[in-house]
Amino acid sequence: MFEGNPATVVLAVSSYRHDHVALVNIFGHSAWNLNHTDSVTEATQRLRLDPVPVVLCERSLLDGDWKDLLTAMAMVSGPPNLIVMAKHPDNRLWAEVLNLGGYDVLSKPFDTKEVFHVIGLAWTNWMYKNRSRPERIGPQPERRISSRVRVNAPQH
Repeated sequence: MFEGNPATVVLAVSSYRHDHVALVNIFGHSAWNLNHTDSVTEATQRLRLDPVPVVLCERSLLDGDWKDLLTAMAMVSGPPNLIVMAKHPDNRLWAEVLNLGGYDVLSKPFDTKEVFHVIGLAWTNWMYKNRSRPERIGPQPERRISSRVRVNAPQH
């Protein structure tokens, strides 16, 4: 079971331990919750049980690749946005990810600001696409932006 509010959870799918450690260090000081799996199969099973808004996926995994996960995610109601992680992403990978329905590509080694920027945009996009499904989004943490206005959004 995923921990925390489903709308603030990111699922990372990578068989590389150093990716997991780097992401734990980045997410450890934020309001985002990070869950980790190391295979397409496990990620697919977890997403069916507990959907999330954003998935980070390594370019290649032991039992498939990001395209296999993207295909499996299409079967989930309100599918998450997929961000592909790659050590040396080239223009071909970027084009392929975007053309096949992925959201973005994150370059490794990770830059903390870039990770939060891309995740934040992917989350906002997912929220917009799923705004007519409040049962999918769940309650959001409340954040004041002025003395009169309150906005529900993840706290960064």
